[in-house]
Amino acid sequence: EEPLAGQAVGEDGADAGQQADLALGQQLRCVPAPDHREAAQVLAEAFTGDPVWQELKPRRAKRATSALYWIFRCEIAVAAATGGHIQAIYNSAGTITAAAIAYTRTRPGFPLWTILLRLPAMFLLGFTATVRAARMAFAAEAHQPDGPHFYAYYAGSRDVGGGAALMKRLMRAGTSRHLPVYGEAKSEDMLEILRILRWDIAEPIDIGYGRSLTPATFQPGGEK
Repeated sequence: EEPLAGQAVGEDGADAGQQADLALGQQLRCVPAPDHREAAQVLAEAFTGDPVWQELKPRRAKRATSALYWIFRCEIAVAAATGGHIQAIYNSAGTITAAAIAYTRTRPGFPLWTILLRLPAMFLLGFTATVRAARMAFAAEAHQPDGPHFYAYYAGSRDVGGGAALMKRLMRAGTSRHLPVYGEAKSEDMLEILRILRWDIAEPIDIGYGRSLTPATFQPGGEK
């Protein structure tokens, strides 16, 4: 995985924003492979109440919990295999408290072969929910930028403030690459974070089945 600009690996060389995080006993850094399971669990917990997930989740609670976890295990596997960025906040005990998946992109979509990496989640979701998820994803991709951009794909946190810290991290990464940062708010909490950080908020887009996402863009030129 390509490190993001200014990756925090200790106090030496950390920028001002990272020093503030470190002062709180936290570190923002790339997630190594042994921690992928923990990162997936953090994301799954963060998205338990997500409206889109409520549309897709299996009826049986145990299967739904397993499916949501495997969705993020698979998405992390896709990111690792395609050069994506898997980031996390670690507390002083070395536990992940927030995680994000992001991509440097020139166009929407994923390589077709990544379907193979998503098969475990697809099996747990079942055929109908998998078709619904694919239709929602295609609807969202139709509104994504065609030019180069930094795509904030997923972000979730166990702690208050973790989501904002991650988004600031992705904003710095986009700025260092001279790329706009694009994302879709999947919850009201994330939308509020993006408003506070002064992202450009577009009108919600209909992704089918009575659900919507809200596109948002951060233009480089300095952290807001």
